[in-house]
Amino acid sequence: MNHNKLFITVFIFGMLISILINYFNFQIGYFFITLSMTLMTSILIVKELKVIVKYSLAYMFNLKTDFFDKNIERPRLFTYIVFGALSVFIIIQYHHLSKDLSITRYFSTLFFQIFLVCNFFLLFTWLENFKKTFIPKAQKKKLARNAKLYEIKWTREQLKLIYENLNDKNLIELINEDSDEIDYRLFINILNNGTIPETPAFKLNMNNIKTKYFFDQLKYNSDDFTLDMFLEIFDNINKKSTRNSIEVSYTNARIKIDKKIESIFQKVKTKKD
Repeated sequence: MNHNKLFITVFIFGMLISILINYFNFQIGYFFITLSMTLMTSILIVKELKVIVKYSLAYMFNLKTDFFDKNIERPRLFTYIVFGALSVFIIIQYHHLSKDLSITRYFSTLFFQIFLVCNFFLLFTWLENFKKTFIPKAQKKKLARNAKLYEIKWTREQLKLIYENLNDKNLIELINEDSDEIDYRLFINILNNGTIPETPAFKLNMNNIKTKYFFDQLKYNSDDFTLDMFLEIFDNINKKSTRNSIEVSYTNARIKIDKKIESIFQKVKTKKD
């Protein structure tokens, strides 16, 4: 019998028992249900507390914590905070309801069913299926993150807006006009995926000073995005520009702010706000 069928069986059985106890106002039944709820939740909470205490002691004495997988323990702890707290609340409420026969019939069965659902989630965090759910997802995110050479934190919508404004001002053009990919999509995909094409994909209709200013604006929301990487994606009107030549030109420039480029990023930032 799989876990879903087992839970459904327990859920239905618990509901029937609770209905019968409510119907006959069986006080001993209320007592045993309250006791069972308390024991069930206590066992599951103590199980998690053991892990937390063990990790705390290992951390305190600078010992290995190989047993503590944050990809598993963090989701499990979050589940306990939400459903564990709700279980304790329901136990307290159920205990009070069992003393008031006038409202017990209407609420105790509902509370008991909610309690079973909460404890199912707590129990689920200790099953193999829980690990199979969270570990692959965590590993997939880690691999995707490691595959990126850099990370641009502009959203896809913001990158599209940046490209459209550059294009409207005739500041950018696609180098390979025979490309099957739409220009703005290629722009978004390269920067959003943190990749570098084999050859520059775009030509900037800018001199070295404007190129450096554009790079600084684009880099503002990024991690590990260098000027060398930038120049592998973008050419400018000086096709043989290097990082050194661009930085020297920019350092010696009297006017370093370009109004057209500045207005583009102001629009993007304003729209974000």
